[in-house]
Amino acid sequence: MKSKLKLALTLSLIAPLLSGCLNFNQNTSSEDSTSESFSSEKITSEEASLSASSSNSFNATSEVYSSEESISSEISNGEEKVLVLDSTNKPTALDNYENLKSAVDEITFEYNKAKNSLGHVFLGKTGSITNAEETNLGNIKSFTINYDVVNNSDDTLQNLSGFGYLKYRTSNNYIDNVNDYSVDIKVIGQDYKVSFEGDYPSYISFYSPREVIINSLSINYEKTNYSRDNKNFDIQVFATNDIHGQVKEIEDYPGLSKLTSRMKSVAATKDQYNIFIDQGDIYQGTAEAGLSNGFNIDDFLIQNGYESLTLGNHEYDWGEQKLINHDEYLDIPLLANNIRYRSTGESPEYCKPYKLVSRNGVKIGIIGSIGNVYSSISSSKVDNIYFLYGDKLTEQIKKDSQTLKDLGADFIILSLHDGDYKKNNGVSYLSYYDVNELSGTYVDLVLEGHSHQKYSFYDSKGVWHLQNRGNGDSFTVATINCEYDSLSNDYYVSMSTMSNAVSSYSAFSEEDEVMNEIDSWYEKNKYGSIQSEIIGRNVPYMNSSKVKSKLSELYYQKGIEIIGENNTYSPVLGGGFISTRTPYDLSGGEVKYGDVYALLPFENDIVLCSIKGNDLINKFINSSNNNYYVYSKIDASEVDENKIYYIITDSYSSDYKYNNLTVVKNLTLEYGVGYARDLFAQYLRDNYL
Repeated sequence: MKSKLKLALTLSLIAPLLSGCLNFNQNTSSEDSTSESFSSEKITSEEASLSASSSNSFNATSEVYSSEESISSEISNGEEKVLVLDSTNKPTALDNYENLKSAVDEITFEYNKAKNSLGHVFLGKTGSITNAEETNLGNIKSFTINYDVVNNSDDTLQNLSGFGYLKYRTSNNYIDNVNDYSVDIKVIGQDYKVSFEGDYPSYISFYSPREVIINSLSINYEKTNYSRDNKNFDIQVFATNDIHGQVKEIEDYPGLSKLTSRMKSVAATKDQYNIFIDQGDIYQGTAEAGLSNGFNIDDFLIQNGYESLTLGNHEYDWGEQKLINHDEYLDIPLLANNIRYRSTGESPEYCKPYKLVSRNGVKIGIIGSIGNVYSSISSSKVDNIYFLYGDKLTEQIKKDSQTLKDLGADFIILSLHDGDYKKNNGVSYLSYYDVNELSGTYVDLVLEGHSHQKYSFYDSKGVWHLQNRGNGDSFTVATINCEYDSLSNDYYVSMSTMSNAVSSYSAFSEEDEVMNEIDSWYEKNKYGSIQSEIIGRNVPYMNSSKVKSKLSELYYQKGIEIIGENNTYSPVLGGGFISTRTPYDLSGGEVKYGDVYALLPFENDIVLCSIKGNDLINKFINSSNNNYYVYSKIDASEVDENKIYYIITDSYSSDYKYNNLTVVKNLTLEYGVGYARDLFAQYLRDNYL
């Protein structure tokens, strides 16, 4: 598919030669703010040539100054322009903390999540500043910045203020991807100068994944005739799915630090036009993520500049309120265009149908959909909502695609939490996606998840479908080609016909400094002491079946402990649909609580239920489902099919309507017994400590 991009490209902007300096200073007025405010002694100097991977091909050197170092001799001799941001002179409506523009000396700057704070410019998490498209700066010779990070006064709440460094990007074209990978400014609390040589940039942006105070910012520029750079370029689309809270590196899985480092290295190989999208099931699965309420996963998304997260079935394991919390914490949308409330038919406020993003003027539409996975969610978690799927989902995707195209989208990506690559007579068979109705007309690329399958194929209409295995062991990179046509003054946008690379775990070697910092904070303040508790020594190896069989027995024993024997509600059986997650088996030896949490991350309540005899036989004792594990004190031959019996199971099994169970008591809520992992952890403590 090729799509014609409609761009009003400014070929040249005629302006007289003018040298100047834009100065963002914390507490001086425009009348008395001069370069002397920087005068003092240089304490450090480094000349680090920044590669194309970190500075969009502009050669740059950096220097560090103390706050009093004089740099006036290095500023051009032309007219100096000064912009002061303080309590008496600030951009209009800066306190509104919204996206806004402010023109000073005919140069317009765009602000996002910025406000005035005691004479300083404050940027909130994911806040940014960039010069507006209509006002290029000609040749940017250098900039000098001084900023401080905002640390939360309560260390246990530092995640609310964020992590990492202020970043900058430069380009000859307007910067519409401030959150894309860029250069960290690791000098904090001192004047840090970056000088450019040769092919000078005309645009500059500053982006912060954490709360910062910009004490001063001075931009040295020379206004010249300007021409937009219309060279061909590529957009790399990075896709991840089913990370399942895999924060730490374990066997077969690299962890978020190495995953981040590897994605950064691949992102740096192109023109630095990258889009990051996750296809869901990102939070639930480990103690590190669960005990942190998933906010460490949110920080991973923020640090890597993700554009969107599509909801998966396991996003609902923790209930809707957790999704509302993530929506508030993140600056990116949770996507799902097909979730509806039963009471109103409306979509929840915490999820959006789509997002439109821009890279160098090319507009990419991202539609998010959750697949036909409703039955894999415990129904009590989603009894107030339903999903559109089948023909209804197809029509919704069509509608959203057309809306995005009306907004100027040149390429449509479907981010789908569903997938299952099969072939029928050599042709891919996609039961979850309507190829004939969607591919090539409404959808140009499909990023998938849910089935944890590694594949990269194109369907009968030539549209690529991509998915990775789970737990962050790989990511997929799809390339969108943007080819400039000088005759029409347009870009032509198409999917690359090249094979899409899937990076495997073996390629992950380096760690990421900021992700390590984030994990250290969460380990200290959220999960460390709980996750690292030793609950068993010399524990024998137990495969998945043995773990699940033991759990069914523990269900029964806990029921007898609470309910007692030989009374009306005494249970005759424990168990139900029980499953384990990665690594599925208990390796034995010294076992920590985090090991058990990883095996049994699901938060299904332990419940006492009534059941009719014939259902007890068919659904539990003689179940044909191999995932049903039971510990029974009664044989099927002893069951009266018309009598009511009582069993101990969990809410996943009791929610399944075809089991015909009625909950009598919720042992988790009424008696504080916890979840399956807590029963198993206590069993290990009692027997192997």
